[in-house]
Amino acid sequence: MRIIKAISVLLVSLILTLAARQYLFCPQYVFEKGQHFSGEKWCNPYVGMDSSQWIKCNFHAHTKAWLGITNGKGNAGDVWEAYERLGYGIHCVSDYEKINTAFQDRPNYISAYEHGYNILKTHQLVLGDVDVVGLDYFFPQTLSNKQDLLRRLSANRENLVIVNHPSVRNGYRKSDFSNLTNYHCMEIASPYQTSVAYWDEALSAGKPIFAVANDDIHNIFNSRGIGRFFTCVNSAEASQTQVLNGFKQGRHYTMIAADIEGEGDEARTDRLKRQMPALSSFIFQNDSLCVRFSVQPLSVKFIGQDGVLLKSVQQDRTAHYKVRKEDTYVRTEVEFADGTLMYLNPVFRFGDEQPLERNFTAHFVIETWITLLLNGIGCVLILSWVLLVYRIWKSDNKAKG
Repeated sequence: MRIIKAISVLLVSLILTLAARQYLFCPQYVFEKGQHFSGEKWCNPYVGMDSSQWIKCNFHAHTKAWLGITNGKGNAGDVWEAYERLGYGIHCVSDYEKINTAFQDRPNYISAYEHGYNILKTHQLVLGDVDVVGLDYFFPQTLSNKQDLLRRLSANRENLVIVNHPSVRNGYRKSDFSNLTNYHCMEIASPYQTSVAYWDEALSAGKPIFAVANDDIHNIFNSRGIGRFFTCVNSAEASQTQVLNGFKQGRHYTMIAADIEGEGDEARTDRLKRQMPALSSFIFQNDSLCVRFSVQPLSVKFIGQDGVLLKSVQQDRTAHYKVRKEDTYVRTEVEFADGTLMYLNPVFRFGDEQPLERNFTAHFVIETWITLLLNGIGCVLILSWVLLVYRIWKSDNKAKG
């Protein structure tokens, strides 16, 4: 009985400590109301792109780690070999809370890890760092919890921070993205979710966020599980510095390759490696957007504020859109005949500010008095629990004596 009581006390103490750290000792943030993009200038992320320099990337893949406790099979070599066969220039290992340094001597190695071990999978992908942020908030997270973690993860400005699978388990709410800052990209597509509406929520609030897609593979030996969700970056070389800079500038596009029923493994590999459509040109001048593709699309859609369809073009390799004075941003969705989808990053308005720094300029303040009040409540709560445990222990010892 004493052992059961001791285990119960330890378990309650652990839960109380985690909950107090999360809800009472986390800084409390107050956010500015989201403002849509405005200004007379337009930011074009594809300025200077070279259509011969697309590099195929997957940042999100898990191996067997932490003695097999986490969900992952295979090792870094297995990941490397599988993605090399499909013609990828960048293929990261993103184990939970751990940077895999295998192949770090290769010029196309990029350090990566997936941050987060909470119950609702409110996860982030961190690329380019040498250290892991160990802190997480285990229980369902408040908006302040989420912002606090993003602030910590982006403290090293050399990093690229990606919000992972936001709609999985409702780890993020769509409304969160009217407020959250301090990240660069959003994973809008993976085998587990599509979150395009979440992306539009951020863009409509004036956040210059770019899209990515990843396989989020946990079993590298499942050949049908790799190669469908990827991102192509425009970069002269597949180095960490240039690739991450390309993503921060938005010089990339996102792809969801069609899953063709009955297709054999050899045909699938050849299609994914050699037959994927690509962005040929992206020109924005005189308030007119012109996009062209290597393969004729089934449709090209131009999307604007609040995810509203602005224009649709059918079966033309080249599509045009003339921006209107009420347009705040314009992004492009493309569907091809076999069902393959492509998402281009947006052009958006700006004024005199540095447009791509907008999501790292303070859009929040720490509410000091509320934070201190909650800290005080936390101290009282923990002290009260310690005193109660002491009384229980003392009473048990007295009864035993």
